[in-house]
Amino acid sequence: MVATFVDAGAAFVISVAYLTAMTDGEAIVASFVFALGVTLFETFFHNWLLKDQSGSSRSPY
Repeated sequence: MVATFVDAGAAFVISVAYLTAMTDGEAIVASFVFALGVTLFETFFHNWLLKDQSGSSRSPY
């Protein structure tokens, strides 16, 4: 769960920097929407990974 929020924060910061450099418009709202999308995707992806690994005999560590 921590990795999801770290990745969302990184996506927000990077997209704010990129959009601010590339446009003259408001970059905060677009970056927030992008970070929210990253968060939703990663939540489902990490849950899928955990569910997929739960039945295997191999340890991920």
